[in-house]
Amino acid sequence: MCSKEIFPSFRPTINSQKTPENEPIQPEKPVKSLEGGFTDEEAAHLTQLEQKGLIFIGRLQDDTKSHMIPVGALTSNLYPERPSLKIKTTVSNILKKLVHLGFVNRERRGNYWYIGLTAKGYNVIKKLLQQNPLKNLVELYEEK
Repeated sequence: MCSKEIFPSFRPTINSQKTPENEPIQPEKPVKSLEGGFTDEEAAHLTQLEQKGLIFIGRLQDDTKSHMIPVGALTSNLYPERPSLKIKTTVSNILKKLVHLGFVNRERRGNYWYIGLTAKGYNVIKKLLQQNPLKNLVELYEEK
């Protein structure tokens, strides 16, 4: 049943009609792609805590000279003064976003979760730090 049959005096309003004038205008903003396949826009949407988490992952990987680190190590470094059970959800949400953006890989080994930077994540850290003080990551992510 059409609404015109129910309400004979019904007239579509300007807002209900789909015309090119009524559709929202999407500004075309050029997004420049940086090396590693990420964009400035993706990195700009990281909160300060997400950036801090990403940098801690890089530093922990640099210290251990390993591609994968346990999530518990990140949790204890981000929140050293709090018990890890209370902030588990926060760290999980941070990692979920970093995995979704492709900056971090996450895998389960037995009862534990391990995380590691992708090449894309490594390039974001380099950009965030504006230098590369993590010398061991150079060996892991950059070709010689």
